[in-house]
Amino acid sequence: AIGAALLVAHGKLSPLELDTVMDDLHEGKADVLVSTTIVENGLDINSVNTILVEDAQQFGLAQLHQLRGRVGRGAEQAYAHFLIGNATWQRPTTLEMLAAEGGAGGLQHDRLAKLKEEQSLGG
Repeated sequence: AIGAALLVAHGKLSPLELDTVMDDLHEGKADVLVSTTIVENGLDINSVNTILVEDAQQFGLAQLHQLRGRVGRGAEQAYAHFLIGNATWQRPTTLEMLAAEGGAGGLQHDRLAKLKEEQSLGG
């Protein structure tokens, strides 16, 4: 069977439950951690190399930088993907600032402009 071992972390877990989840992740007992921004501080595991942030437009620049900093602590190439929801351009400045710094998963200004144009055209 093809699949991935999955862990879940969120603020409603007790401190003991959260510690267990983090220990299991650190020990390699899971391939994927689905989490709220509770991992924004304190996740320091070298094997974590990819983060997907859903509805990135809802976060501020500092919070996105903090989340991006959770990956890439080991020798392996790291990836940060910031996914934009339906309300794409209500707060574009955060994503534009990340793109200007080379962040947002490599999203550059020309790509942002294209996405804005597609959004305005309904595409």
